[in-house]
Amino acid sequence: MILQRTLENKTILWLQKSNQYLIVKPIVAEIISLLNNQVTKEEIITALSDKNSTTNHKLSVIIDDISKLLTTPSKEKPNNYLVKKPQLFQHQSYYKINDVIIHVHYSTEYERFLVHPKFAHLETSKPEGKIDSFHVYSNDQHISFSINNEVIETWLLKDVHFFQGKFSMKIVEHMHQKIEDEWLGVFHASAISNGISSMLFLGDSGNGKSTSLALLQANGFTCLADDFVPVAAKNKHI
Repeated sequence: MILQRTLENKTILWLQKSNQYLIVKPIVAEIISLLNNQVTKEEIITALSDKNSTTNHKLSVIIDDISKLLTTPSKEKPNNYLVKKPQLFQHQSYYKINDVIIHVHYSTEYERFLVHPKFAHLETSKPEGKIDSFHVYSNDQHISFSINNEVIETWLLKDVHFFQGKFSMKIVEHMHQKIEDEWLGVFHASAISNGISSMLFLGDSGNGKSTSLALLQANGFTCLADDFVPVAAKNKHI
């Protein structure tokens, strides 16, 4: 199943099979929908040639490229046993968010560099109470992390940003006691509130999200998040 919504001159698609969002031009969205409905290439060219100034040859190339993209099998995730959990971890930090305490063990300075700068402002001395234990470790090709001795996932080092996203998501899960399936999604955005409702500022890096947030904070608004904004599935709350 594919869901789509037009926004200004773009179309947002959600692909159920891969659980991915795509932002594409309307013609690309239409081709993807038609291919998904098993419409042949020739029928798509006929249907679109009268509605677009694009030549039939160019339409044919676009359809072929999209077909390849949709049929290319996703790469298998690395197996979790590819990284052996070390006995000794060189660094450790405690982070406190409200009443939630996270104890993170880093096998080397490299793993600490990937995580700590984002959460350094939450670091605290060893606290009392229930503590969740995170372990982050890697070898020359892969990186893994576990929570309370349960391996969460393993990634290739070239995909380390997926690890960083998952780590942040697990922090959010622990903060709000909601598993990943209870979140609608995570937006790369800034979020503000006036105490009644909230608003997101979305855009590429450098487009002014944080600047807008700072200006609004100076004028009575509250910062909910900057950069990483999860939205709950049930009530759509940020």
